[in-house]
Amino acid sequence: MLPPPAKADSEAQAQANFRRAIAFSYLPDRSGQLFFLTRRFNPVMFVSGDYSYDGFSHHGGKRITHSGSTHGAVWDYDVEIPLLFYGPGLVHAGRQFDRPVTQQDLVPTYANLMGAVPPRDALHGQALKEAFVPGAPVPKAILTLVFDQGGWQYYRAHPKAWPNIRKLMQQGSLYTKARVGHLDAETSVGHIAIGTGAYPYQHGIISNNFFLAPLGQRYSLLGPDRSPVFINSPSLADAWDLQRGNAPIIASYAYADRAAIGMAGHGSLYVGGDKDLVFWYDRKTGGLTTNEKYYQLPEYLKNNQVQPYLAKVLDASGKWFGHDMNNLEAVNDTPAQVAFDTDVFLQMLEREPIGADDTTDLVYLTLKSTDACGHAFGYESDECRTVLEAQDAQVAKIVAAFDKKVGKGKGLVALTADHGGSPLTTLSGGRVIKAEPLRAELNKRFDKLDNGVELFYDMLASQFYVDAAEMRRNGLSWEQLRQALLDYELNGEKIFLDVLTRREVVELQMQQGIIP
Repeated sequence: MLPPPAKADSEAQAQANFRRAIAFSYLPDRSGQLFFLTRRFNPVMFVSGDYSYDGFSHHGGKRITHSGSTHGAVWDYDVEIPLLFYGPGLVHAGRQFDRPVTQQDLVPTYANLMGAVPPRDALHGQALKEAFVPGAPVPKAILTLVFDQGGWQYYRAHPKAWPNIRKLMQQGSLYTKARVGHLDAETSVGHIAIGTGAYPYQHGIISNNFFLAPLGQRYSLLGPDRSPVFINSPSLADAWDLQRGNAPIIASYAYADRAAIGMAGHGSLYVGGDKDLVFWYDRKTGGLTTNEKYYQLPEYLKNNQVQPYLAKVLDASGKWFGHDMNNLEAVNDTPAQVAFDTDVFLQMLEREPIGADDTTDLVYLTLKSTDACGHAFGYESDECRTVLEAQDAQVAKIVAAFDKKVGKGKGLVALTADHGGSPLTTLSGGRVIKAEPLRAELNKRFDKLDNGVELFYDMLASQFYVDAAEMRRNGLSWEQLRQALLDYELNGEKIFLDVLTRREVVELQMQQGIIP
Protein backbone atom coordinates (compact mmCIF):
# COMPACT_ATOMS: atom_id res chain seq x y z
CA MET A 1 0.00 0.00 0.00
CA LEU A 2 1.43 3.35 -1.05
CA PRO A 3 0.55 6.96 -0.29
CA PRO A 4 -1.92 8.63 -2.64
CA PRO A 5 -0.13 10.01 -5.70
CA ALA A 6 1.30 13.48 -5.21
CA LYS A 7 -0.86 16.10 -6.87
CA ALA A 8 0.26 19.67 -6.40
CA ASP A 9 -2.40 22.22 -5.51
CA SER A 10 -2.98 24.81 -8.19
CA GLU A 11 -2.79 28.43 -7.13
CA ALA A 12 -6.57 28.65 -7.36
CA GLN A 13 -7.00 25.56 -5.13
CA ALA A 14 -4.49 26.88 -2.60
CA GLN A 15 -6.23 30.24 -2.51
CA ALA A 16 -9.63 28.60 -1.95
CA ASN A 17 -8.17 26.40 0.82
CA PHE A 18 -6.51 29.43 2.40
CA ARG A 19 -9.74 31.41 2.48
CA ARG A 20 -11.69 28.57 4.02
CA ALA A 21 -8.96 27.87 6.58
CA ILE A 22 -8.65 31.47 7.71
CA ALA A 23 -12.42 31.72 8.15
CA PHE A 24 -12.22 28.84 10.64
CA SER A 25 -9.12 30.26 12.32
CA TYR A 26 -9.81 33.94 12.89
CA LEU A 27 -10.34 35.13 16.46
CA PRO A 28 -10.44 38.94 16.95
CA ASP A 29 -8.55 39.12 20.26
CA ARG A 30 -5.69 36.93 19.05
CA SER A 31 -5.48 37.16 15.26
CA GLY A 32 -3.67 39.73 13.19
CA GLN A 33 -5.08 42.39 10.90
CA LEU A 34 -3.79 41.21 7.51
CA PHE A 35 -3.73 37.57 6.42
CA PHE A 36 -1.53 36.20 3.66
CA LEU A 37 -0.69 33.14 1.63
CA THR A 38 2.86 32.99 0.30
CA ARG A 39 3.51 31.43 -3.07
CA ARG A 40 4.41 27.75 -3.38
CA PHE A 41 7.77 26.71 -1.91
CA ASN A 42 8.17 30.04 -0.09
CA PRO A 43 8.06 29.14 3.64
CA VAL A 44 8.19 31.82 6.34
CA MET A 45 10.93 31.43 8.96
CA PHE A 46 11.48 33.51 12.08
CA VAL A 47 14.35 35.04 14.07
CA SER A 48 17.43 33.86 12.15
CA GLY A 49 15.47 32.70 9.12
CA ASP A 50 17.55 29.54 9.31
CA TYR A 51 16.12 26.43 10.98
CA SER A 52 18.91 24.09 9.95
CA TYR A 53 20.93 22.44 12.68
CA ASP A 54 24.33 23.17 11.18
CA GLY A 55 23.63 24.14 7.58
CA PHE A 56 23.80 20.76 5.88
CA SER A 57 22.33 17.29 5.63
CA HIS A 58 22.48 14.32 3.31
CA HIS A 59 20.19 13.49 0.42
CA GLY A 60 20.71 10.25 -1.47
CA GLY A 61 24.09 9.92 0.19
CA LYS A 62 25.23 13.36 -0.99
CA ARG A 63 25.85 16.32 1.25
CA ILE A 64 23.60 19.32 0.55
CA THR A 65 23.52 22.77 2.13
CA HIS A 66 20.30 24.47 3.17
CA SER A 67 18.63 26.63 5.81
CA GLY A 68 16.24 24.00 7.17
CA SER A 69 12.52 23.70 6.67
CA THR A 70 9.22 24.62 8.25
CA HIS A 71 5.43 24.49 7.79
CA GLY A 72 2.36 26.58 8.48
CA ALA A 73 0.66 27.35 5.18
CA VAL A 74 -2.10 25.47 3.33
CA TRP A 75 -0.14 24.10 0.39
CA ASP A 76 -0.58 20.36 -0.20
CA TYR A 77 2.78 19.46 1.35
CA ASP A 78 1.82 21.33 4.54
CA VAL A 79 -1.67 19.88 5.03
CA GLU A 80 -2.06 16.43 3.41
CA ILE A 81 -1.97 13.87 6.24
CA PRO A 82 -2.86 10.19 6.69
CA LEU A 83 -5.72 9.15 8.95
CA LEU A 84 -5.70 5.45 9.79
CA PHE A 85 -7.90 3.38 12.09
CA TYR A 86 -6.71 -0.06 13.23
CA GLY A 87 -8.50 -2.50 15.50
CA PRO A 88 -9.16 -6.16 14.64
CA GLY A 89 -12.86 -6.90 14.90
CA LEU A 90 -13.65 -3.22 15.42
CA VAL A 91 -12.31 -1.64 12.22
CA HIS A 92 -12.87 -2.89 8.70
CA ALA A 93 -9.66 -4.39 7.31
CA GLY A 94 -8.14 -3.29 4.02
CA ARG A 95 -10.50 -0.40 3.36
CA GLN A 96 -9.55 2.92 1.78
CA PHE A 97 -11.73 6.00 1.69
CA ASP A 98 -10.97 8.91 -0.59
CA ARG A 99 -13.46 11.47 0.67
CA PRO A 100 -12.10 14.59 2.36
CA VAL A 101 -11.85 14.44 6.16
CA THR A 102 -10.10 16.56 8.80
CA GLN A 103 -8.57 16.21 12.25
CA GLN A 104 -11.81 17.62 13.66
CA ASP A 105 -13.53 14.34 12.68
CA LEU A 106 -11.58 12.34 15.28
CA VAL A 107 -13.45 13.58 18.37
CA PRO A 108 -16.97 12.87 17.05
CA THR A 109 -15.76 9.48 15.79
CA TYR A 110 -14.41 8.56 19.22
CA ALA A 111 -17.51 9.94 20.99
CA ASN A 112 -19.77 7.86 18.77
CA LEU A 113 -17.82 4.70 19.57
CA MET A 114 -17.67 5.41 23.31
CA GLY A 115 -21.23 6.57 23.80
CA ALA A 116 -19.95 9.97 24.92
CA VAL A 117 -21.48 13.40 24.50
CA PRO A 118 -18.92 15.32 22.40
CA PRO A 119 -17.36 18.43 23.94
CA ARG A 120 -19.27 21.61 23.21
CA ASP A 121 -17.10 22.95 20.40
CA ALA A 122 -16.82 19.74 18.37
CA LEU A 123 -19.40 21.13 15.97
CA HIS A 124 -17.87 20.82 12.53
CA GLY A 125 -16.56 17.27 12.46
CA GLN A 126 -18.48 14.09 11.78
CA ALA A 127 -18.26 10.51 12.99
CA LEU A 128 -16.43 8.40 10.41
CA LYS A 129 -18.77 5.44 10.86
CA GLU A 130 -17.98 3.64 7.60
CA ALA A 131 -14.56 2.59 8.92
CA PHE A 132 -16.05 0.49 11.72
CA VAL A 133 -17.72 -2.91 11.90
CA PRO A 134 -21.43 -2.49 12.73
CA GLY A 135 -22.32 -3.77 16.18
CA ALA A 136 -18.70 -4.00 17.32
CA PRO A 137 -18.14 -3.66 21.08
CA VAL A 138 -17.23 -0.37 22.70
CA PRO A 139 -13.41 -0.11 22.75
CA LYS A 140 -11.85 -0.47 26.18
CA ALA A 141 -9.19 2.06 25.22
CA ILE A 142 -8.38 4.35 22.30
CA LEU A 143 -4.76 5.08 21.43
CA THR A 144 -4.19 8.14 19.26
CA LEU A 145 -0.73 8.00 17.74
CA VAL A 146 0.56 11.17 16.07
CA PHE A 147 3.65 11.53 13.90
CA ASP A 148 4.54 15.20 14.19
CA GLN A 149 5.12 16.70 10.73
CA GLY A 150 4.23 13.21 9.51
CA GLY A 151 2.15 14.22 6.50
CA TRP A 152 2.10 12.21 3.29
CA GLN A 153 5.18 14.13 2.10
CA TYR A 154 7.33 12.14 4.56
CA TYR A 155 5.99 8.78 3.38
CA ARG A 156 6.44 9.68 -0.29
CA ALA A 157 10.02 10.79 0.31
CA HIS A 158 10.95 7.45 1.94
CA PRO A 159 8.65 4.74 0.55
CA LYS A 160 10.67 1.84 2.02
CA ALA A 161 11.03 3.32 5.51
CA TRP A 162 7.64 2.37 6.98
CA PRO A 163 6.87 -1.36 6.51
CA ASN A 164 5.05 -1.69 9.84
CA ILE A 165 2.75 1.24 9.16
CA ARG A 166 2.08 -0.19 5.72
CA LYS A 167 0.93 -3.42 7.40
CA LEU A 168 -1.39 -1.46 9.68
CA MET A 169 -2.84 0.31 6.66
CA GLN A 170 -3.50 -3.05 5.04
CA GLN A 171 -5.15 -4.32 8.23
CA GLY A 172 -7.22 -1.23 8.94
CA SER A 173 -9.20 1.57 7.32
CA LEU A 174 -7.27 4.43 5.74
CA TYR A 175 -8.51 7.88 4.78
CA THR A 176 -6.20 9.01 1.98
CA LYS A 177 -7.55 12.57 1.64
CA ALA A 178 -7.37 13.83 5.19
CA ARG A 179 -6.23 17.44 5.31
CA VAL A 180 -5.47 20.05 7.93
CA GLY A 181 -8.38 22.48 7.72
CA HIS A 182 -7.05 25.42 9.72
CA LEU A 183 -4.28 28.00 9.87
CA ASP A 184 -1.52 27.90 10.95
CA ALA A 185 -0.57 24.30 10.18
CA GLU A 186 1.58 24.01 13.29
CA THR A 187 2.05 21.70 16.26
CA SER A 188 -0.12 23.50 18.80
CA VAL A 189 -3.07 24.01 16.49
CA GLY A 190 -3.02 20.48 15.10
CA HIS A 191 -2.81 18.75 18.46
CA ILE A 192 -5.61 20.85 19.92
CA ALA A 193 -7.75 20.02 16.88
CA ILE A 194 -7.14 16.33 17.60
CA GLY A 195 -7.96 16.76 21.29
CA THR A 196 -10.99 19.08 21.09
CA GLY A 197 -12.51 18.59 17.64
CA ALA A 198 -12.64 22.39 17.43
CA TYR A 199 -11.16 25.03 15.14
CA PRO A 200 -8.99 27.98 16.21
CA TYR A 201 -11.88 30.45 16.11
CA GLN A 202 -13.33 28.33 18.95
CA HIS A 203 -10.37 26.97 20.92
CA GLY A 204 -8.35 30.17 20.60
CA ILE A 205 -4.92 28.77 19.69
CA ILE A 206 -4.27 30.29 16.28
CA SER A 207 -0.56 29.42 16.11
CA ASN A 208 2.31 28.07 18.20
CA ASN A 209 2.76 31.67 19.34
CA PHE A 210 0.42 34.62 18.97
CA PHE A 211 -0.03 38.20 20.10
CA LEU A 212 -2.62 38.37 22.88
CA ALA A 213 -4.21 41.78 22.40
CA PRO A 214 -5.84 42.17 25.85
CA LEU A 215 -2.44 41.65 27.52
CA GLY A 216 -0.40 43.40 24.86
CA GLN A 217 2.16 40.57 24.67
CA ARG A 218 3.12 37.60 22.56
CA TYR A 219 2.41 34.20 24.14
CA SER A 220 2.56 30.53 23.33
CA LEU A 221 -0.54 28.45 23.92
CA LEU A 222 0.93 27.47 27.29
CA GLY A 223 1.23 30.95 28.69
CA PRO A 224 3.86 31.92 31.23
CA ASP A 225 3.49 28.82 33.41
CA ARG A 226 3.23 26.02 30.79
CA SER A 227 -0.46 25.50 31.40
CA PRO A 228 -3.60 25.08 29.27
CA VAL A 229 -5.01 28.40 30.47
CA PHE A 230 -5.32 29.90 26.97
CA ILE A 231 -7.16 26.92 25.45
CA ASN A 232 -10.79 28.01 25.29
CA SER A 233 -12.42 24.72 24.27
CA PRO A 234 -12.81 21.56 26.35
CA SER A 235 -11.16 18.45 25.02
CA LEU A 236 -12.88 15.10 24.61
CA ALA A 237 -10.88 13.96 27.64
CA ASP A 238 -12.20 16.92 29.69
CA ALA A 239 -15.79 16.11 28.74
CA TRP A 240 -15.42 12.33 29.14
CA ASP A 241 -13.90 12.70 32.61
CA LEU A 242 -16.90 14.72 33.74
CA GLN A 243 -19.41 12.37 32.15
CA ARG A 244 -17.84 9.38 33.89
CA GLY A 245 -16.86 10.90 37.22
CA ASN A 246 -13.14 10.93 36.43
CA ALA A 247 -13.17 7.15 36.07
CA PRO A 248 -11.44 7.07 32.66
CA ILE A 249 -7.69 6.98 32.48
CA ILE A 250 -6.48 9.95 30.46
CA ALA A 251 -2.82 9.77 29.47
CA SER A 252 -0.86 11.95 27.07
CA TYR A 253 2.85 12.06 26.31
CA ALA A 254 5.00 13.87 23.77
CA TYR A 255 8.47 15.23 24.21
CA ALA A 256 6.93 18.70 23.60
CA ASP A 257 4.63 20.07 26.29
CA ARG A 258 2.35 21.85 23.79
CA ALA A 259 1.63 18.55 22.03
CA ALA A 260 0.95 16.54 25.19
CA ILE A 261 -1.29 19.24 26.69
CA GLY A 262 -3.01 20.02 23.40
CA MET A 263 -4.37 16.48 23.03
CA ALA A 264 -5.29 15.80 26.67
CA GLY A 265 -6.86 19.12 27.58
CA HIS A 266 -7.11 20.96 30.86
CA GLY A 267 -6.68 18.30 33.55
CA SER A 268 -7.71 19.63 36.95
CA LEU A 269 -7.93 23.19 35.59
CA TYR A 270 -11.23 22.10 34.05
CA VAL A 271 -13.96 22.43 36.68
CA GLY A 272 -14.64 18.95 38.04
CA GLY A 273 -11.62 17.43 36.35
CA ASP A 274 -8.73 15.59 37.96
CA LYS A 275 -4.99 15.50 37.42
CA ASP A 276 -4.56 13.36 34.32
CA LEU A 277 -1.33 11.62 33.31
CA VAL A 278 0.14 14.36 31.12
CA PHE A 279 3.88 14.80 30.95
CA TRP A 280 6.72 15.70 28.59
CA TYR A 281 10.49 15.75 28.12
CA ASP A 282 12.64 18.20 30.07
CA ARG A 283 15.49 19.56 27.93
CA LYS A 284 17.26 20.90 31.00
CA THR A 285 17.61 17.54 32.74
CA GLY A 286 17.15 14.88 30.05
CA GLY A 287 14.26 13.43 32.05
CA LEU A 288 10.52 14.03 32.30
CA THR A 289 8.42 16.77 33.84
CA THR A 290 4.86 18.11 34.09
CA ASN A 291 2.83 20.97 35.52
CA GLU A 292 1.84 19.54 38.88
CA LYS A 293 -0.95 22.09 39.32
CA TYR A 294 -3.07 20.38 36.68
CA TYR A 295 -1.44 17.04 35.76
CA GLN A 296 0.61 14.25 37.22
CA LEU A 297 3.84 12.51 36.33
CA PRO A 298 3.90 8.96 37.74
CA GLU A 299 6.63 8.32 40.27
CA TYR A 300 7.84 5.25 38.39
CA LEU A 301 8.76 7.41 35.37
CA LYS A 302 10.84 10.01 37.18
CA ASN A 303 14.19 8.23 36.84
CA ASN A 304 14.08 7.95 33.03
CA GLN A 305 16.99 9.69 31.32
CA VAL A 306 17.63 10.24 27.62
CA GLN A 307 21.45 10.24 27.77
CA PRO A 308 21.92 6.45 27.43
CA TYR A 309 19.71 6.46 24.33
CA LEU A 310 21.72 9.27 22.77
CA ALA A 311 24.99 7.44 23.41
CA LYS A 312 23.73 4.53 21.30
CA VAL A 313 23.22 6.59 18.13
CA LEU A 314 26.46 8.61 18.25
CA ASP A 315 29.53 7.32 16.46
CA ALA A 316 33.02 7.05 17.92
CA SER A 317 33.60 10.76 17.39
CA GLY A 318 30.39 11.64 19.20
CA LYS A 319 28.53 12.58 16.02
CA TRP A 320 25.46 11.47 14.06
CA PHE A 321 25.64 11.74 10.26
CA GLY A 322 28.55 14.10 10.83
CA HIS A 323 26.53 16.40 13.08
CA ASP A 324 27.58 17.19 16.64
CA MET A 325 24.38 16.10 18.40
CA ASN A 326 25.68 15.38 21.89
CA ASN A 327 23.33 17.61 23.90
CA LEU A 328 19.90 17.37 25.51
CA GLU A 329 18.13 19.42 22.85
CA ALA A 330 19.71 18.03 19.68
CA VAL A 331 18.71 14.53 20.77
CA ASN A 332 15.14 15.49 19.75
CA ASP A 333 16.23 15.28 16.08
CA THR A 334 17.45 11.69 16.28
CA PRO A 335 16.25 8.09 16.67
CA ALA A 336 17.48 8.28 20.26
CA GLN A 337 14.52 10.47 21.22
CA VAL A 338 12.17 8.04 19.46
CA ALA A 339 13.46 5.11 21.51
CA PHE A 340 13.31 7.11 24.74
CA ASP A 341 9.75 8.29 24.05
CA THR A 342 8.60 4.77 23.23
CA ASP A 343 10.13 3.22 26.33
CA VAL A 344 8.55 5.90 28.52
CA PHE A 345 5.18 5.26 26.95
CA LEU A 346 5.48 1.47 27.25
CA GLN A 347 6.35 1.77 30.95
CA MET A 348 3.24 3.85 31.49
CA LEU A 349 1.14 1.41 29.46
CA GLU A 350 2.40 -1.52 31.51
CA ARG A 351 1.91 0.07 34.92
CA GLU A 352 -1.48 1.75 34.49
CA PRO A 353 -4.76 -0.25 34.43
CA ILE A 354 -5.60 0.88 30.90
CA GLY A 355 -8.51 -1.07 29.43
CA ALA A 356 -9.23 -2.82 32.73
CA ASP A 357 -12.92 -1.88 32.96
CA ASP A 358 -15.85 -0.94 30.74
CA THR A 359 -15.09 2.79 30.70
CA THR A 360 -13.10 3.68 27.61
CA ASP A 361 -9.67 5.10 28.42
CA LEU A 362 -8.10 7.77 26.20
CA VAL A 363 -4.38 7.48 25.54
CA TYR A 364 -2.36 9.88 23.38
CA LEU A 365 1.21 9.60 22.14
CA THR A 366 3.10 11.88 19.78
CA LEU A 367 6.38 10.79 18.27
CA LYS A 368 7.78 14.19 17.42
CA SER A 369 11.30 13.52 16.17
CA THR A 370 10.03 13.51 12.59
CA ASP A 371 9.25 17.18 13.16
CA ALA A 372 12.50 18.13 14.84
CA CYS A 373 14.48 16.35 12.16
CA GLY A 374 12.36 17.86 9.40
CA HIS A 375 13.09 21.38 10.61
CA ALA A 376 16.81 20.77 11.13
CA PHE A 377 17.66 18.58 8.14
CA GLY A 378 14.62 18.48 5.82
CA TYR A 379 12.13 15.63 5.74
CA GLU A 380 13.66 14.42 2.43
CA SER A 381 17.08 13.90 4.03
CA ASP A 382 18.83 10.64 4.83
CA GLU A 383 18.85 11.80 8.45
CA CYS A 384 15.06 11.99 8.50
CA ARG A 385 14.72 8.66 6.72
CA THR A 386 16.41 7.02 9.70
CA VAL A 387 14.07 8.85 12.08
CA LEU A 388 11.02 7.69 10.13
CA GLU A 389 12.41 4.15 10.11
CA ALA A 390 12.86 4.35 13.87
CA GLN A 391 9.33 5.61 14.46
CA ASP A 392 7.93 2.91 12.20
CA ALA A 393 9.82 0.22 14.13
CA GLN A 394 8.57 1.59 17.44
CA VAL A 395 4.98 1.68 16.17
CA ALA A 396 5.10 -2.09 15.82
CA LYS A 397 6.16 -2.40 19.48
CA ILE A 398 3.59 0.13 20.65
CA VAL A 399 0.64 -1.46 18.86
CA ALA A 400 1.65 -4.95 19.99
CA ALA A 401 1.92 -3.79 23.60
CA PHE A 402 -1.41 -1.97 23.37
CA ASP A 403 -3.17 -5.04 21.94
CA LYS A 404 -1.68 -7.19 24.69
CA LYS A 405 -2.71 -4.73 27.38
CA VAL A 406 -6.35 -4.17 26.42
CA GLY A 407 -6.95 -7.41 24.54
CA LYS A 408 -6.91 -8.05 20.81
CA GLY A 409 -10.08 -6.68 19.28
CA LYS A 410 -10.86 -4.56 22.35
CA GLY A 411 -8.88 -1.44 21.54
CA LEU A 412 -8.72 1.14 18.78
CA VAL A 413 -5.55 2.69 17.37
CA ALA A 414 -5.66 5.85 15.26
CA LEU A 415 -2.56 7.05 13.42
CA THR A 416 -2.40 10.55 11.98
CA ALA A 417 -0.30 13.74 11.91
CA ASP A 418 -0.68 17.27 13.17
CA HIS A 419 0.60 18.78 9.90
CA GLY A 420 2.98 18.17 7.02
CA GLY A 421 6.06 20.13 6.04
CA SER A 422 7.54 22.16 3.23
CA PRO A 423 10.43 20.80 1.18
CA LEU A 424 13.91 22.17 1.49
CA THR A 425 14.21 25.18 -0.79
CA THR A 426 17.56 23.78 -1.95
CA LEU A 427 15.59 20.93 -3.53
CA SER A 428 12.32 22.67 -4.42
CA GLY A 429 13.82 25.74 -6.08
CA GLY A 430 11.89 27.97 -3.71
CA ARG A 431 13.23 30.40 -1.17
CA VAL A 432 12.96 31.15 2.51
CA ILE A 433 11.08 34.27 3.55
CA LYS A 434 12.82 35.63 6.62
CA ALA A 435 10.11 37.11 8.80
CA GLU A 436 12.02 39.75 10.73
CA PRO A 437 13.86 41.27 7.75
CA LEU A 438 10.60 41.28 5.80
CA ARG A 439 8.75 43.06 8.59
CA ALA A 440 11.58 45.57 8.94
CA GLU A 441 11.49 46.25 5.21
CA LEU A 442 7.72 46.76 5.24
CA ASN A 443 8.00 49.18 8.16
CA LYS A 444 10.75 51.08 6.36
CA ARG A 445 8.70 51.30 3.20
CA PHE A 446 5.31 52.22 4.64
CA ASP A 447 5.85 53.74 8.09
CA LYS A 448 7.17 57.24 7.45
CA LEU A 449 6.80 58.48 11.03
CA ASP A 450 9.73 58.52 13.43
CA ASN A 451 7.60 58.13 16.55
CA GLY A 452 8.80 54.83 17.98
CA VAL A 453 5.59 53.02 16.94
CA GLU A 454 5.89 50.12 14.52
CA LEU A 455 3.27 49.83 11.80
CA PHE A 456 3.85 46.07 11.35
CA TYR A 457 4.50 45.08 14.96
CA ASP A 458 4.37 41.27 14.78
CA MET A 459 4.04 38.44 12.28
CA LEU A 460 3.00 34.79 12.12
CA ALA A 461 3.27 32.25 9.32
CA SER A 462 0.03 33.54 7.78
CA GLN A 463 -0.70 36.97 9.24
CA PHE A 464 0.61 40.41 10.12
CA TYR A 465 -0.24 42.37 13.23
CA VAL A 466 -0.71 45.99 12.14
CA ASP A 467 -1.17 49.07 14.35
CA ALA A 468 -4.36 50.62 12.98
CA ALA A 469 -3.67 54.03 14.51
CA GLU A 470 -0.18 54.15 13.01
CA MET A 471 -1.66 53.16 9.67
CA ARG A 472 -4.06 56.10 9.79
CA ARG A 473 -1.30 58.47 10.93
CA ASN A 474 0.59 57.47 7.78
CA GLY A 475 -2.47 58.26 5.65
CA LEU A 476 -2.92 54.61 4.65
CA SER A 477 -5.97 52.36 4.43
CA TRP A 478 -6.36 48.62 4.83
CA GLU A 479 -6.98 48.25 1.11
CA GLN A 480 -3.82 50.19 0.30
CA LEU A 481 -1.75 47.94 2.58
CA ARG A 482 -3.41 44.84 1.16
CA GLN A 483 -2.61 45.86 -2.42
CA ALA A 484 0.89 46.91 -1.46
CA LEU A 485 1.56 43.41 -0.11
CA LEU A 486 0.15 41.79 -3.23
CA ASP A 487 2.49 43.97 -5.31
CA TYR A 488 5.46 43.52 -2.97
CA GLU A 489 8.51 41.96 -4.62
CA LEU A 490 11.46 40.21 -3.05
CA ASN A 491 14.45 39.97 -5.36
CA GLY A 492 12.24 40.89 -8.28
CA GLU A 493 9.48 38.36 -7.63
CA LYS A 494 6.11 38.71 -5.94
CA ILE A 495 5.87 36.52 -2.85
CA PHE A 496 2.23 36.87 -1.74
CA LEU A 497 -0.42 34.94 -3.65
CA ASP A 498 -3.35 36.20 -1.55
CA VAL A 499 -3.84 38.87 1.12
CA LEU A 500 -7.01 39.49 3.12
CA THR A 501 -8.11 42.16 5.56
CA ARG A 502 -10.06 41.48 8.74
CA ARG A 503 -13.23 42.73 7.09
CA GLU A 504 -12.86 40.22 4.28
CA VAL A 505 -12.20 37.40 6.76
CA VAL A 506 -15.33 38.27 8.75
CA GLU A 507 -17.31 38.21 5.50
CA LEU A 508 -15.92 34.74 4.80
CA GLN A 509 -16.96 33.63 8.29
CA MET A 510 -20.48 34.87 7.61
CA GLN A 511 -20.57 33.04 4.27
CA GLN A 512 -19.47 29.84 6.01
CA GLY A 513 -22.14 30.26 8.70
CA ILE A 514 -19.47 30.50 11.40
CA ILE A 515 -20.90 33.77 12.67
CA PRO A 516 -24.40 35.18 12.03
